[in-house]
Amino acid sequence: MCDQEAGGSGSAPKRTRTYIPRVREEVEQRQIDDYFGDDETPPKYPEENFWRRYRMSSILFNKIVNAILSYNAQPLPEYFYVFRQRYDDVGRLSIGPILKCTSVIRQLAYDAAPDAFDEYLQIIERLDIEKTYALHEEKHGLLRMLGSIDCMHWEWKNCPRSLHGQIKRCDHKYPTLMLQAAADQNLWIWHTYFGVTGENNDLNVLYGSPLFDDELAD
Repeated sequence: MCDQEAGGSGSAPKRTRTYIPRVREEVEQRQIDDYFGDDETPPKYPEENFWRRYRMSSILFNKIVNAILSYNAQPLPEYFYVFRQRYDDVGRLSIGPILKCTSVIRQLAYDAAPDAFDEYLQIIERLDIEKTYALHEEKHGLLRMLGSIDCMHWEWKNCPRSLHGQIKRCDHKYPTLMLQAAADQNLWIWHTYFGVTGENNDLNVLYGSPLFDDELAD
């Protein structure tokens, strides 16, 4: 690191994608042993640990998983396929519903990034993104796109009167904030950002949002 810093950004090694093996079968069994157990063996962690880490009881969690697996509406909504196990091209079974539901619920419980639990759950953010890429390419013919980004005026009916002068426009009944969002064809929202009070349009909301911070920092 010191050598790279001394040599400047031009001497930094070229970034390449590194393959990281993930043993999801072992991880799923460990998850079951830790929090669910079986008919003969109780789980390693008691119920209070489950509640603290999932922000719900294990009974409610199991109801959610079973409801997802037993949902049989036809045609089945696309987002339900994410939780169904299938075999890949090499005959390996995909990630199970317990791990997927654990990842989703912990993201909601802790307001964490999709790959924040990669070390324990062995699930990366790209799992859902690659599926979204494929669906967007199939429908719109555009490669490697999550969806469309746009800005709209979001009405703020209970806005304090002290702020009306900053965000009230004559062409809207109520004060509004500019909302920037990116959504895919299934209306799954991948990104949201509200512009700060004051004069806003699509461009300066885009400049102020953190949407491209990671790319600009590389």
